[in-house]
Amino acid sequence: VPPAPEPPEPEFFAADARTGAMPIQIYIDGQARGKAYLFPHPTTPNLSLQAFNHLFGRSVYWVPADGATVRLFTGGRSLLTRDFTIVQGRLWLQLSPALQESLGVQVSAYSDSLMYFSTK
Repeated sequence: VPPAPEPPEPEFFAADARTGAMPIQIYIDGQARGKAYLFPHPTTPNLSLQAFNHLFGRSVYWVPADGATVRLFTGGRSLLTRDFTIVQGRLWLQLSPALQESLGVQVSAYSDSLMYFSTK
């Protein structure tokens, strides 16, 4: 199944003030990974799939499953989720605790301008 196309973007983190996302400094396993635009939340942040792949070194892609779900493909596995939204044509993951578990990541701390993740 071919991946759903993501619109081209001139910069990797193309989200900006038009999306309502905020630039947040991201740390993964204690290492700074740079800023990414996301919708911050202490337990369920929203992060574009493209930024997720870049930050976590993944190659997750998606295909629509029906009007309310998408199928995420990651490392030879797939999973159905409703924890997403489409913003300006891009898939944004609503990183609920269940989706974090499935993807092997976890929000470990959050402040106004910093978000810390750990990987499993």
